[in-house]
Amino acid sequence: MENILYSIPNNAIYFSSVRLVVGGILNTLKRDIEEIEDMKISVTECLNICLTLSLSPQIDIEFKIEKDNLEIQISNIDSNLLDNFDELKLAITIIECLVDKVYFQDMSIHLIKNL
Repeated sequence: MENILYSIPNNAIYFSSVRLVVGGILNTLKRDIEEIEDMKISVTECLNICLTLSLSPQIDIEFKIEKDNLEIQISNIDSNLLDNFDELKLAITIIECLVDKVYFQDMSIHLIKNL
């Protein structure tokens, strides 16, 4: 397993840099353009959730690359507040449609894409 850690300020102007990292990792893993774009959209939706639910001025992103999957963990959010924001439910629905598994745990959103 390989881990890549990336941290950005909780500001939307840095989201494009995360999208570039996601695209680079998936391109290195020889994924097709549709999978790459789906993951970039999913990660962007997670980052938008962070704008609302963040507990910190930083957003931490960890990429865990395994033989059969890629897990992206986006940290420093308070998922307990999720039910208070109806507009975020649409973002969760979009994410669920584009990745193989999504769940909230320990103040983080976890996205899993099978390879």
